[in-house]
Amino acid sequence: MKLLIVLIALAGCAHKINHDETATATMGSSEQKNLSGTVLFKSTASGLIVEAHIMGLKPNSYHGLHIHEMGQCEGPGYESAGGHFNPQKHPHGSPGEKSHFGDLGNIISDADGHGKLNLLLTDVRPDEFKKIIGRSVLIHDEADDEKSQPAGKSGKRIACGVIKR
Repeated sequence: MKLLIVLIALAGCAHKINHDETATATMGSSEQKNLSGTVLFKSTASGLIVEAHIMGLKPNSYHGLHIHEMGQCEGPGYESAGGHFNPQKHPHGSPGEKSHFGDLGNIISDADGHGKLNLLLTDVRPDEFKKIIGRSVLIHDEADDEKSQPAGKSGKRIACGVIKR
């Protein structure tokens, strides 16, 4: 009987579920050819990690970053991407549980126009990761003020990428 309990315990350890999944959006701009980069999304037991590395931004500037409803990057101003992804119908704001899922804050660029964002959304459960696959992520021309409705007054859409596994 003891052997059976040990074997069951070992089998349980061997079948540990790995919740880590990743997806990436490769960013591009139809108007600014030097604007490019990636946004990585990683689902973990601790929440959703978002890492953005963007080149070609205005030096020393802030740019709103949002997940949008549709996985399309077409037309003038990437209007095909729709509005911010907001399944909970929360108001726009800073990243976190009181704001909508699409709120990722701002990318901050350095003197060379290289922008980075490292974010952990602890309110996003691993099972919610699949909700962003196939949607788009957009970079805006200006800073997201993280309070104005519905999109933070972050200006025109300057780069877009579709989130893919």
